[in-house]
Amino acid sequence: MEKKRNPNFIYIYSEALKQEIAMSKKTGDVTCADGVKYSKAEVQIVASGEVEVTLAEHRVKKIFGGEIVRYERTGSNNPGKQTPLASGDGFGNTENSGAEMAGPSKVGEVNASGELDIF
Repeated sequence: MEKKRNPNFIYIYSEALKQEIAMSKKTGDVTCADGVKYSKAEVQIVASGEVEVTLAEHRVKKIFGGEIVRYERTGSNNPGKQTPLASGDGFGNTENSGAEMAGPSKVGEVNASGELDIF
């Protein structure tokens, strides 16, 4: 038996997140099958192609909350390099998507080995 669908949402399967997602036609917010929600602003950042949300960033958002934000470069950063908060997805994949998570507090940083130190 097929699930009843709310006509106020657009449903698609996300290969990146490995689950179905639903976008509100009214607000533009996205709700994932696992309960994680992305605001319209976050969806716009991802849709712009500026960042890509991998399963790793999605898991961080699910566990810690937070929001996807654009990069802000500071004088201490290499101007040609963007460093995301997380590196890899915990399964040996080390592709960096360029997404950062912002929330109530910083949850970790990438160490010299390219691994995420959570504190």
